[in-house]
Amino acid sequence: MKVLVDTSNNQGAVELLYFDTVSFNCLFSCFTDSYKGTDGRNHYGVVTKDGLWPLSDSSDKSTDLSQYKLRLGDLAHALLSLLVFAVVALLTPNIVGCYYSSFESTQKTLLVVLLPVVGVISITVFAVFPQQC
Repeated sequence: MKVLVDTSNNQGAVELLYFDTVSFNCLFSCFTDSYKGTDGRNHYGVVTKDGLWPLSDSSDKSTDLSQYKLRLGDLAHALLSLLVFAVVALLTPNIVGCYYSSFESTQKTLLVVLLPVVGVISITVFAVFPQQC
């Protein structure tokens, strides 16, 4: 994120576009999974409440994709991953200077306090809702 923000020369719209794109990728990747087909290749899909929705047009119907259902832990993992990303990204010096420059004096305090708090909350929830691999 920092590399992308540094190349935008404090153009708010460009930074916002980068932030939105990376945020979407962070969230979307929590709802993807893979399986090994009968052809021995890895196939990828999006997890839904009914099972895995394959991204490729796989003619392999022998693999049971209903075992890859969306669970509460997936939602918790996605939301907390997005929260951790947002805290780290929104508290970078370039973002703070561009969007809320009057906030720069308290940025260091927030970094010292907010990052560990979000980290502890995330670790606790990830321990309660472990991901099934």
